[in-house]
Amino acid sequence: MNTAILIGSAFGAGIGLIHAAGVARRLSARSEFASPAFSPSGIRAPLYYALWTLLLWTVFGSYVFYLWLIACGAFGAHHLWRSWSPASRL
Repeated sequence: MNTAILIGSAFGAGIGLIHAAGVARRLSARSEFASPAFSPSGIRAPLYYALWTLLLWTVFGSYVFYLWLIACGAFGAHHLWRSWSPASRL
């Protein structure tokens, strides 16, 4: 069980880093966060949102990863079932 949580958290952290970089980039490009004086408050807000994005992806990464794996298995089983069913051959 610990290995499963570790794998899911690592997956979440990886996706979270990508998502957090995008959030920080989008927020720093907004006019209310962009300041010509490059003030600390203009930098803190995008980093704050990026940190929360990374944290939430890491915490819920196992949940998302294993639900995604279950959904891929169900999707594959559904398509196998449809390819073997007699109704699809008509």
